[in-house]
Amino acid sequence: GTMHQRAGHFPGYTIRETWDSPCHYEWYLATEDSASKSWCIIQALSRELCHTVELRLYYQDACRAEAHVRVDGVLPIQEIGQSRTHGVYVVYPYRFPYLRVGEVAAEVARAHRKMTPCFCASVLLDAVRILDEASRQGLCHFGVLPHHILISRDGDVYVTGFIESAMRRRFHFDT
Repeated sequence: GTMHQRAGHFPGYTIRETWDSPCHYEWYLATEDSASKSWCIIQALSRELCHTVELRLYYQDACRAEAHVRVDGVLPIQEIGQSRTHGVYVVYPYRFPYLRVGEVAAEVARAHRKMTPCFCASVLLDAVRILDEASRQGLCHFGVLPHHILISRDGDVYVTGFIESAMRRRFHFDT
């Protein structure tokens, strides 16, 4: 992503990059304006959708549901905020560079190593464990897509997309 001329206004954060995202959401890489200058990821409904009351309220409820879950492998919500440009938004900590599953394959290939079946199986087993634990705490994922599985450079697996999957299920959004 690059600096975005239309980047939203999120109090307490400076937008550094806009990430490509499905048309229903906007994703930003940002830093906190506090002394710590911590990096974070901001997710918000697109400007077109945030003015629809039913969508905005359901999105807010989905954010709150995810915020109450504490599972290793589910990125914790750092903050749920209000923005004049997007309504409700969520902030996730960004403490490590991570790769989507497809990017991992490309990076492994660049290093001239094979992505072994054992590695693939271990990623999938970790993802299933994370989804199982999240569902035990009441957080359901309604359709894991490959870009919802993230892998840190240390090999830790994370599952994302809980909010988007709930919105997709409720409002029949395209993926």
